[in-house]
Amino acid sequence: MSVLEALSNAYERLADRGDVPPFGYSNEKIGFLIALAEDGAPVGPPIDLREEEGKRRIAPLMAVPASFKRPGVTPRSFFLWDNSAFALGVTASESKDAAARLAAFRERHLKELANTNDLGLLALLRFVMTWTPAQFTTLGWPEDMKDQNVVFALESERRKDIRIHDRPAARAIWARLAAASEGGEGICLVSGDRAPIARLHPAIKGVWGAQSSGASLISFNLDAFTSYGHDQGDNAPVSEAAAFAYTTVLNKFLERDSSHRIQIGDASTVFWADASEAVVAEAAEALFGVLLGVDEEVQVNKVRPKDDFGVIAKNFARHLEAMRIAPPPKDENPSIWHCLIEAAVQHKSENIPPNLAGEWLRAILTGARYPLTLQSTVLMRLRADKDITGLRVAILKSVLVTKGEEVPVSLDPENRDPGYLLGRLFALYEHVQTAALGRNLNSTIKDKFYGAAAATPRKVFTLLDKGSVNHLSKIAKEKKGYAVSLEKQIAAIMEHFNPSADPFPAFLTADQQSLFAVGYYHQKFFRPKDAATAENHIHSEETPA
Repeated sequence: MSVLEALSNAYERLADRGDVPPFGYSNEKIGFLIALAEDGAPVGPPIDLREEEGKRRIAPLMAVPASFKRPGVTPRSFFLWDNSAFALGVTASESKDAAARLAAFRERHLKELANTNDLGLLALLRFVMTWTPAQFTTLGWPEDMKDQNVVFALESERRKDIRIHDRPAARAIWARLAAASEGGEGICLVSGDRAPIARLHPAIKGVWGAQSSGASLISFNLDAFTSYGHDQGDNAPVSEAAAFAYTTVLNKFLERDSSHRIQIGDASTVFWADASEAVVAEAAEALFGVLLGVDEEVQVNKVRPKDDFGVIAKNFARHLEAMRIAPPPKDENPSIWHCLIEAAVQHKSENIPPNLAGEWLRAILTGARYPLTLQSTVLMRLRADKDITGLRVAILKSVLVTKGEEVPVSLDPENRDPGYLLGRLFALYEHVQTAALGRNLNSTIKDKFYGAAAATPRKVFTLLDKGSVNHLSKIAKEKKGYAVSLEKQIAAIMEHFNPSADPFPAFLTADQQSLFAVGYYHQKFFRPKDAATAENHIHSEETPA
């Protein structure tokens, strides 16, 4: 099933319960309503429909005759609504030709409403014929109305929430206009039906980084994209109905506060389920929202994992297993969003590396290897800020696991990988330092040497080894048995290195640096299960983050 077909199916489900507008309509942000008398005269000041949200006023969404893209220099008006430049001929932008836009609005409505006898449409027609931009000032209408979208209503129907575009006569005219396709007929690639083909598809709004007017999922806006002389949408024929369905539901999913979307780095991600039963689809969507960190409450018992969702659930379970580490981070099952924050400079979402979010999420859901940029980014953050958190180490572990590497979940005294051993050794050297000098140091060897020790150990570990000898001597003066125990643990790690080779290699690969972090974390935060083991192992009183 193609993504367009899946979106079209989702539209049908939402349309059945009235959550999306009918064919030919779109949800648009409408800031003001103008009440009209039957003679077309404005009744009182415009009504501000915007809602307060913090320090801003947000225009609510309203189903109106569908908008469309307006390329080129010739203004084209929407039907029965538009922004103030078209509907009133006033704008706050000097670059807009408000006079030409008002003329386009007037011309369209004089044409489309010429034969109407509906009271509401006649009132709008009279308003269009008599309105002048100068009235905006003389009537004292608010400046912040400029460039907002406006709709109209008869004053007698305003309190009943009936707008002029809601009147049956208006809907009948719009149905006729919407059915008149600019393109010819063809076989729709989505539905397989012969139907009018959409020349231009409606815009997709709410995508991070795209223009506020919307972006295109499918478009052919250059001659190089055409094939066999076909123009615009004829290159990949999608019917007007299918184009409307997939763009409408995608815009619905991308709305602010939608439970079907999440912004992961620079990727605007939407998700939905396709199922024969609405309750099953909704439960699956809610469960997936939990996986992504969108929602916290879901009735999982309503979901019957099977087919594609079963594969996704299996792959996500594989991800959680790959991330498992002991001791666990504070958040044992972190969302993708929380993990990505660990890869960002200063833990700020705007600093998440470009494309990383989409690449990692795709790998998780499809069961593919994780992107190497994830590994390199986290390693860079460890070197830069020396904050070796449980979540960061778990991410590095998961990258190695999806490569096919065997990585221990908890401390593995028999693991002989050089990176893992050196990480454990570095944690012991740090513990020896704090045991000798106290925990209130301005900086430990981790703060000074972690980056170099993990990347080029030969330059650092000889120095650290010499320093540990002095520290152990100081510890032995007060706690000789404790110093002996520390020496034994260091010796136990050193015995695992090849005796015929330098134990401290000149450099470590990215995978070995990842294991260095795992070994360091395991050793530093090791929690022995019994008192006998506790006497023979060092463990920190710090809590892993």
